[in-house]
Amino acid sequence: MAIDLDELRLAYELQNQVHDLDDGSWLDLEAGTLITHIGENPDLFPPLPADIETNPRYVHLPTRQELNLGRELALDFMAERRPDEVRWTRETLGRRGGWHRFKNHLEDIGLIRDWYDYQEQHTLQALKAWCESQGVEVVEKN
Repeated sequence: MAIDLDELRLAYELQNQVHDLDDGSWLDLEAGTLITHIGENPDLFPPLPADIETNPRYVHLPTRQELNLGRELALDFMAERRPDEVRWTRETLGRRGGWHRFKNHLEDIGLIRDWYDYQEQHTLQALKAWCESQGVEVVEKN
């Protein structure tokens, strides 16, 4: 079974934006499809299978935190690009509004594009590895 990388990426992004425990994105291991559900709009999202939380055929997509793509990734990035600012980054990300300050700082020092590229590269690597652990191949259609 193979999953399209672009579809996987979109489902993953939606997964990371939901706050309701009944919403999110799942991988259907039998059908080889992705299921996303946000809110109660049947025109956009059909009802979820009744057994989606208990049937092992459905696997909830991981979050950024589960793939270590949040704070740890930012610290790795800074360790590579600005090792003298790792402590500042750790302290900043540990406070309310830290991500906003972190990104503003990257903008100020001309590294914001590098950060987004780094984040994208590592996200795709982590998603591919996660799919491999589920026995699913990832294909790039473009």
